[in-house]
Amino acid sequence: MGLSFAAEEGKAFYVPIPDNREKAETIVNIFKPLYESPQIMKVGQNIKYDMEVLMRYGVNLSAPMCD
Repeated sequence: MGLSFAAEEGKAFYVPIPDNREKAETIVNIFKPLYESPQIMKVGQNIKYDMEVLMRYGVNLSAPMCD
């Protein structure tokens, strides 16, 4: 499992998430402000599933979103 980001065309990043819950939460929390910011557009494939997984880590994905 991991997190993928593209901040601009041609620049994408993948952040692997470890199986260890505590380590995973530490990494996910780094990106939590981005997920919860209403000023940042979130685009994903099957984003509803991603929302469910992130909610298990205490992250509430905010609009704007596009699936």
